[in-house]
Order: sequence, then C-alpha cells, then structure tokens
Amino acid sequence: MKIILLITMLFQVNVFAAKKADLTGTLYCQNKEMAGVLQTDADSTVDRIVVQKEYKKLYLMSGGKILKSYDIAMGPGAKLGPKTFQGDNKTPEGIYNVEFKNPNSKYYMALKVSYPNVRDIKYATAHDRDAGSFIMIHGFPVKAQDGLIPQIVKDVQHPTVNWTQGCMAVTDREIEEIYSLVQEKTTIEICPTN
Repeated sequence: MKIILLITMLFQVNVFAAKKADLTGTLYCQNKEMAGVLQTDADSTVDRIVVQKEYKKLYLMSGGKILKSYDIAMGPGAKLGPKTFQGDNKTPEGIYNVEFKNPNSKYYMALKVSYPNVRDIKYATAHDRDAGSFIMIHGFPVKAQDGLIPQIVKDVQHPTVNWTQGCMAVTDREIEEIYSLVQEKTTIEICPTN
C-alpha cells in the first residue's frame, strides 16, 4: 500500500510540475512550417518575430508575410518544453516582446526578450524557484565565456548544436541585420515543439 501511495504522489508531482506554454495571442504556432506564408518586400517594417523551435527557425514578419528567415541555435533543453526555471537551458514559449536592444552585449549585439512575464514568475515562485532572466536574440560570444570559445561556436557548432543557455542565436552578420530591422516593443511569438 505504501509503494502505491508513493508512486501516486510522484506521478502527481511530475504532472503538476509540467509547465504548458500559454499560446494566447499567437498567430503562427499552428503553422509549424510556415506553409503558405508569403514573402514580402525588403522595404517592409517588421511587426512580429516568429520563432519555430521545432525547425530552429526565426522569421521576421511584416503584415502577415515573411520578410526574412534565419537558422538559429537555442538552449540544449529547447525541445523539452518552455523555459521554466533559471539554469534549465530551455527556450521560452508564448508571446513576448523586445524589451530593449543592447549593442554592447557579451554576445554580439542582443535583443532582450521580455521573459519572464507575470505567468512565468508565478509558476517558478509556486515551485520555490527562480524563473531566470536575460533571454536574448543574439550573435556569437564576443570572448570566451560560459565554457564557449567563439571560434568553435562559429566554425563548428552553430547552428547545428543548441549551444546557448536558452537564448536564440544567429550569426553576427544576421544579428546586425535583425538589430537594424527590429524596434523595441516588437512582438515575439515563440512556438513550442511537437
């Protein structure tokens, strides 16, 4: 009887601990491959960033059309669900926005994602944990840090290896382009994996 009770309690804890992404307000998460979404002119204004974690793609959108697309690297836990706690190496899921732009980040240029939001903080607090912070869209590391050697990341790992701590990384050339096209407060839609 004690064994059954223990197994039941463990099952309940695991079920309770699973965080689900809040996809309220998403426009593209049901269209995982962005099938049928048309390309638009290069002169268009970016009004949304869409990240398809399943396909490791970041799209700059304008008026419901794709302006640009990029291959990305994320955290090694990206396919295990939404970011839940600091240090879990997962990438958030749901609707966020660009909080600010940092031209002097320790990773080449960065757009700060508004993670954690109120829901993320509430979930982490309920589990006596820290939700984490400083999730960014950025380029390569500027210098060796966090166990990363810039040249190895550039030449060997990116984008096939998910090498970040939960951020979304592109090449330095790509972040320069993204940085110039995206304004603060732009919506970021981060879609879960299957």
